[in-house]
Amino acid sequence: MRRSFCLPLVGGDVLTVMASRLLMRLGGRLSAAGHAVSYCLCRTDSAPDIVFPVEEARTVAAGHGAAVTEVPVSVEVETDPRVGLGLSLHLDRFLSHRPCTDVIVPGAFGVGFYPLQAKRLGLRHRATGFSLLHLGERRELMADRSVYPSLEDVAAFHREERCFELADRILAVSPYQLEELDPDRAELVPVWDRDEGPGMDGPAPDYLVLTGYPGAEDVGVAARGLGLAVAVGSELPRIEFLQWGQPHTAAQVEEVLRALGGQRVDVSFDWFIEGNPSRRLAAAGVVIVPVVGTDAGVMLELAVVSGARIVAQDHPALRRRMRAAGIPVYTRDHRTLARVLAREVESVIGTPVGTGASTVLTRRREDVSVPLSAPATATGQPLVSVCMTMFNRTRYLPAALESIRCQTWERLEILLCDDGSTEDEALAFLDKIERQPPVAEFRVLRQDHHSLGRNRNQALAAARGEYILFVDDDNVARPQEVETLLAAAQRTGADAVSCFCEVFADDAVLTETAPPLAIRPFSGDDVSIGSIHNCLGDANAFYPRRSFETFGHILEEPERGYEDWEYLLRIALCGGRIEVVPDALYWYRVNPGSMTATLSMAGNNMVALRPLLFPAGHWPAEHAARRQQVLADLAWVVKGARIRAVDL
Repeated sequence: MRRSFCLPLVGGDVLTVMASRLLMRLGGRLSAAGHAVSYCLCRTDSAPDIVFPVEEARTVAAGHGAAVTEVPVSVEVETDPRVGLGLSLHLDRFLSHRPCTDVIVPGAFGVGFYPLQAKRLGLRHRATGFSLLHLGERRELMADRSVYPSLEDVAAFHREERCFELADRILAVSPYQLEELDPDRAELVPVWDRDEGPGMDGPAPDYLVLTGYPGAEDVGVAARGLGLAVAVGSELPRIEFLQWGQPHTAAQVEEVLRALGGQRVDVSFDWFIEGNPSRRLAAAGVVIVPVVGTDAGVMLELAVVSGARIVAQDHPALRRRMRAAGIPVYTRDHRTLARVLAREVESVIGTPVGTGASTVLTRRREDVSVPLSAPATATGQPLVSVCMTMFNRTRYLPAALESIRCQTWERLEILLCDDGSTEDEALAFLDKIERQPPVAEFRVLRQDHHSLGRNRNQALAAARGEYILFVDDDNVARPQEVETLLAAAQRTGADAVSCFCEVFADDAVLTETAPPLAIRPFSGDDVSIGSIHNCLGDANAFYPRRSFETFGHILEEPERGYEDWEYLLRIALCGGRIEVVPDALYWYRVNPGSMTATLSMAGNNMVALRPLLFPAGHWPAEHAARRQQVLADLAWVVKGARIRAVDL
């Protein structure tokens, strides 16, 4: 069947340019096979230093009858750091008007994040298959090369990890191999959903240790764990050490044999580079993946795609993927691995390890696939409580309330919570709207003047809905906002859902066709960047009621803002899931009299930092691990900035 491929090309450093050249090589092969191929060049005015040899791309593409189209920059992206978000946003818009059967997107900058998220939420690209050209874990790669990241790099780490989770399939190549490839002669790496693999014949192993490059120390940990866990019965367990990219060295082999501690096993060593050993992995009893080094994610994904029973070493960047696939994890300690292996072996043989039973697994193993979490399906027609706060300001309220009245989701209530207004105009407005409510389910709540956080908590306490949407009184919702956010929350089971917004001037006339001043995107639960810039979401966020039972209520601090940012960061740091809808579902008013504009920026930011600086004792252990990752990322960025300043 003839298919249509779109291959986005992204410039940047040597590796990303090489990846784009590999994509062009792949495009030539696809075109020769009779498929339709087009290229799109991703650039942004926000990053003039992201370069790509455009003429080279046009020349190569013309050689096999393909066109290179530059992705248009249709609107200013208002966020910081903005490079990767801008690339991804513009690519998503471009692909929505250029339908194709397949997109092969490079991992660089997480450029595929918004198109993949849109597909995941069922918004668009439903019939398009997305493949990710994966070069390895860039966080590990930069550390291995003593390269210090910028804030943009740290933001890209999160998006690249999310792309890895969301892509339909992975095309992978070691970055160490990539540097040595000649783009004129390079063979493209295989798609890792094919069931083939040269050199992978022979008896299936009971235990297979799958490693990439580097990882000698972690191979030793795996071997020592096996030495403790494997009990010998009448048959010898078969153990195989399978390495990607290069053969095992004599030192590695000696370390493995020594680590097995003289245990009677049938041990072998193999390696692969061109083929896909999926069948080999699927046939093994248990696959052990020491996910470390630059190839960590590649090795893990290969094992997951094979449907193997997997035990993996803990890796901060891949914890979400491991949880989604239900993979047992061990720390960098062979005793922990032995305990985890014992549980897995017992689940296969049905007898506790150490009772004399054989730990030969391959003739007793049932094929088990490890699917990703299925999206939650909507049940019934849940009530959504829209909570709007106000204090003395009525100028914008009619437009805000009317936009909620016109929502396509009909089962909602509106709670207008007044934070102790004192002006006559405001009090008269509240009396009038109580007599003439905009919707049947409408209530006005009053409290003494205190804080925006207490105002929202009062609305939350009075709300009857299963879901809560907070909105500001000076913004305007698009008609599909509630329905779209609700669908995203139900589909993903998220703890909070945010969305894009379009920025408009205080006195602007809003229409669907009028261009906004800018678009403000968010990227979800990126805790490292979320501690510095609010990439998590706006006050206009959507929550299931259970989130407030799990993560507590909104911070109440007089004369301070950013309580919404603090709450979203708290959720992310405590291991909650924040999803972003990659569409602008409301208009955000730039208002010179807003709390953000008039209150102390330093004080507001201190509020936002509280979950990082002053964690509560009752928060889960997940918070400590994520907090440690944030502090490590920030230290890495700061030290890099200092080194670059000294070099200048």
